[in-house]
Amino acid sequence: MSVDVVRRAVRALAAALLCYAAYLTARGHLRQTAHERRVHDAYEFVMANGQIARAVRGCNAPDHSSLELCFISRRDKNGRVLATDPHAETCPICVDVALTAARLHRQGEDTGTIQRAVEAQYGANLPRSSTNR
Repeated sequence: MSVDVVRRAVRALAAALLCYAAYLTARGHLRQTAHERRVHDAYEFVMANGQIARAVRGCNAPDHSSLELCFISRRDKNGRVLATDPHAETCPICVDVALTAARLHRQGEDTGTIQRAVEAQYGANLPRSSTNR
């Protein structure tokens, strides 16, 4: 067997594996419920936007003075997420607040505007905190 034939076979196998992996990924995403997609999108936003998530108040759960603490339990010194908190998976307020913040962020709003909008919409459901007034 020539080297070219082996190379073509390896490339074809690699392409088939990539297609199969893409199919499995899409299949898993398509099977997600609307709630699962919302939770996923909320976690993605909070993990990628720590500055905003730290500035917005969290829910009424103990020690959740910021939205970030509802989703993230630990970051390293460079801001990379080391551990997520499963709390937000079952807290509709956390998910709603995160998705509201994400929508406003995509619209180009600054952190202060996002804070005020969240307070106006969810203020009665959010705790009072000395660090987030």
